[in-house]
Amino acid sequence: MKSLSFWIFSLCITLICMIFYGRMVAEEKKDDKKGKEQVIEKKNGKIKKSDLIKVSMGFEASILADKLTFPTGITFDGQGRIYVVESGAFPAAKPKVLKINPDGSKEEIKITGIDLDNTLLGITYHQGYLYLSHRDKNDLGVISRITLDGQGETLIEGLPSQGDHHTNKVVFDRQGRMYFGQGTVTNSGVVGPDNAQMGWLSKHPQAHDIPCKDIVVTGQKFTSRNPLTKNPYDKVTTGAFQPFGQAEATRIPGQLKCNGAIYRANADGSGLEVYAWGFRNPFALGFDAKGQLYATQNGFDFRGSRPINNDPDVLFKVEEGKWYGWPDFSSTLLPVTDPRFGEAGKIPTFLIDHSASGLQSPRRDKNLVAVFPLHSSADQFDFAPATGPFSKFAGDMFVALFGDMLPFTHRTGRHQQEHQAKPSYSGGQGIQGGQGHPANPESPDHQDEQSLQEPSQGYPEGQGEQGKQKHVEEEEYPHAGYGVIRVDFKSEEMMPFVSNATFKPASRSNREGGLERPIDVKFGPDGAMYIVDFGVLQITEQSINPIPQTGVVWKITAVQKTNP
Repeated sequence: MKSLSFWIFSLCITLICMIFYGRMVAEEKKDDKKGKEQVIEKKNGKIKKSDLIKVSMGFEASILADKLTFPTGITFDGQGRIYVVESGAFPAAKPKVLKINPDGSKEEIKITGIDLDNTLLGITYHQGYLYLSHRDKNDLGVISRITLDGQGETLIEGLPSQGDHHTNKVVFDRQGRMYFGQGTVTNSGVVGPDNAQMGWLSKHPQAHDIPCKDIVVTGQKFTSRNPLTKNPYDKVTTGAFQPFGQAEATRIPGQLKCNGAIYRANADGSGLEVYAWGFRNPFALGFDAKGQLYATQNGFDFRGSRPINNDPDVLFKVEEGKWYGWPDFSSTLLPVTDPRFGEAGKIPTFLIDHSASGLQSPRRDKNLVAVFPLHSSADQFDFAPATGPFSKFAGDMFVALFGDMLPFTHRTGRHQQEHQAKPSYSGGQGIQGGQGHPANPESPDHQDEQSLQEPSQGYPEGQGEQGKQKHVEEEEYPHAGYGVIRVDFKSEEMMPFVSNATFKPASRSNREGGLERPIDVKFGPDGAMYIVDFGVLQITEQSINPIPQTGVVWKITAVQKTNP
């Protein structure tokens, strides 16, 4: 998300407010008299032809399950059975764990023994259990596990998830130890009016970011309007790592249960420790074949009392014990005092006295692996297996791009042109690509002019010149994401693998049968790729409106060759 980080959500709200409109239509349409519409057919869940979705050469997309409400994760048990979570990320939606049958039908697992009435973000199978990351009734983060028939137990609780970002999905290393990320409470270290828009400030007015070790702050104070009162002229002053309206602290004590951290613990939840910290929202974690830990990070948004501009999502190589720079370094591990992160001469300054706090600046050359398109919200990922139809990509990483949250997270693209980070790989030097029209012959054919054209019949949100003007203004936003991208570690390139021809969600393209908001991608025991599509989000500068029953699980398989 971007900052999925949500919501990737009440999101991580930046992330779960960051999760998307995915709806596939299962009906046949005949070409109209002018021959402008293509036929979409669904037989046994397979879309034979789509007017929007594009898949890398040699592969095809089908729908395994649809009409899901805000799904956020997928996993497979020891027998290859599929489990998906519906997050309950928005009001009137209940979190659920669903077993998906081969025919696409769904069975809800009845869960006992744990509090599961709040947002459920991640699901991971490990040695007979389904591990869940979620919030309790007080919005604090929890790691639980359930048996396959739903008997649950709480392993870790009380994690600081009452703000913008959640406790994220669990992964396991070769020794069977669990790892998970914990996002920050705020966008950039200061509680502000934007957190009222996120929906949590009035409910948790004492919530604030907590460092993982003692720090000394620089004493910056931020004055803003007070959205907690009805007086439009009421203002308050807030300091870094302090509750809204408090600004006097100079030393902030660190805690074990802190924000912006990656944790490690035993499989039963014992031995909890901070593995690394200084992240904004380490939305997804994963180990490669050599046991190296990677994390996607959702970059800063241009919002709040301390807005930070032009910060893309990235892929980190995670090292134990390191501080990764938040809130004083960008996701690209540059100091936020660089002019590219400001606007109109207003440049952010440091919140932490690094020397007095004993913090060393993060290393771009050692820890920054890839830079994704700005605001594309790089979320869950998986590595291609060494066998099966994806074996030619063995070791490559496939990343779900949730898509931007424009215009909620920032304004238009006009202020982002001069210093906008370009998609790249390997310390910001190598892999180029990721968003645009790939030249790689194995990538989706997005250069087909007909497939890129907008529908000729009217404009969204209105008709005539008024509707046209709204459409033109919408197109000024630098939309990014809405697909699955492949990171090739050998050639040091990134390229789309599954995406819409328009590089926008289907709901914004006036077409059917396309992606909305991919949030998770996993390879199944059968060798197929599975993509969890969150579904439709209607976004304005003031609100995020999710549409229930628009989520989809896609299945990507090799094209079956037919004998002549």
